Amino acid sequence: MHKLFPKALQGGGLLLLRHGAGLLLSALQLLLVARWIGPEAYGLYALGTAFAGLLALAGQGGLPTYLVRRQEVSLEELREAQALLLLLALALLLLLLPLSLGLKTLAHLPPQALPPLLVLGGAGLLQGVSGVLWVRLERALAYPLVARLELLGQALSLSLSVPLALQGLGVWAPTLGYFAQHLFLLLVLWHLAPTPPRWRRPAWLREGLAFGFRGSLSALLAQVRPTLALAVAHRFLGEEMAGAVALALKLVDYASLAKGVLFRVALPVLGRLQGEPEAFRGALEGFALLSTLGSGLPLLVLTALGGHLPALLGRDWPSLDLFLPVLALAGLAHGVFLPQAAALLALGRAGVVLRFELLHTALLLALLPLGASTLGLWGYALGYMGALLPYGSFLSLRFPLVWGWGVFMGMVSLLSLGGKGFWGWIWGWIGLLFWGAWALPQTLRILTSFLKSSRRKERTC
Repeated sequence: MHKLFPKALQGGGLLLLRHGAGLLLSALQLLLVARWIGPEAYGLYALGTAFAGLLALAGQGGLPTYLVRRQEVSLEELREAQALLLLLALALLLLLLPLSLGLKTLAHLPPQALPPLLVLGGAGLLQGVSGVLWVRLERALAYPLVARLELLGQALSLSLSVPLALQGLGVWAPTLGYFAQHLFLLLVLWHLAPTPPRWRRPAWLREGLAFGFRGSLSALLAQVRPTLALAVAHRFLGEEMAGAVALALKLVDYASLAKGVLFRVALPVLGRLQGEPEAFRGALEGFALLSTLGSGLPLLVLTALGGHLPALLGRDWPSLDLFLPVLALAGLAHGVFLPQAAALLALGRAGVVLRFELLHTALLLALLPLGASTLGLWGYALGYMGALLPYGSFLSLRFPLVWGWGVFMGMVSLLSLGGKGFWGWIWGWIGLLFWGAWALPQTLRILTSFLKSSRRKERTC
């Protein structure tokens, strides 16, 4: 325990550097591949990768999250979990064709869209099978190795996608790169941490599946949302506009990369601090502040500069200045939410997170098609913002600075909505400076205390 914080925070820093390097590779891939394949092909690829994420989560059954949060896990239990993941992958493989056909029909895609969806869905199954192998590395807090492997996978995807895009392969260029990336990661992980499957009807499996069902359903709902958003955009706004939505979603992911890193670090740390209330609360507040600021500030910069991005891509990406602020607001809300969701998962209260995800997904399912079908682009944007209302329940009043930063940056992010907020941005940044003059000293005090507590634990070992 005394070495947990320093090792976890150091590993989180390495992961953040890895994500920073990965961001450069992904941004390069986006600028080159999207520039050459165009909005229509990029929108289809983005829909396919969202579909792959759904299959990956379904193929893991929530077991990786359950195994990460446990205090002790034996190699035999990991082998038993690996056997179950292989069975789930086989079942999903049989369902891959009908699920892909259903998605194509929902999004009103042409017949030639089916083969890329099948290949990307297969990549999702590879991700699902590798879940236990990642658990072995993350439980050991082997973040340097995790960072190197993820970066190598991205480099492989880039090295394949760009030449294929130059050859005019369209959507197949990033699709084949994505599949090769996840096949490579599965093979390397198996070489580094081989976990031969073994099925013995383990006693822990009932508890693991019960927790995993709740946890994976929550994660599945979170992955359903971008898939639904892209499918609705394809159906009601057209393929070109769906490409702009996909680009905005990807740029928001790039800008808010810190929240994903912090969630991955926070879950095992908070899971092992369950018996220490004061340490648990201090860690949660520190992670929540870091996640809010680490995702919010880059998102504000992105929305301020987003109108200039089409020039870098060499072609028109329609209504990007409308989609970026709306999706940035969603990314900021998610950054505030994730550390508190990690705390609830660590405490075994996955049902609370699940109820939130159900409400948020239901609102998105109702408001997006209604808005897009009646009011077009603005209806789509209003539907997306309306579905964010449940996030207000996670702006904990116990952490007023987290609440304050989240609300303030959310308001500033909307000032450029529709590309007409230049002067609003000026006043918004002035307001941010005044807010920072009051809130920044308190924020720095809390974060400094959070980091100092980890160093004290290291010195007492």
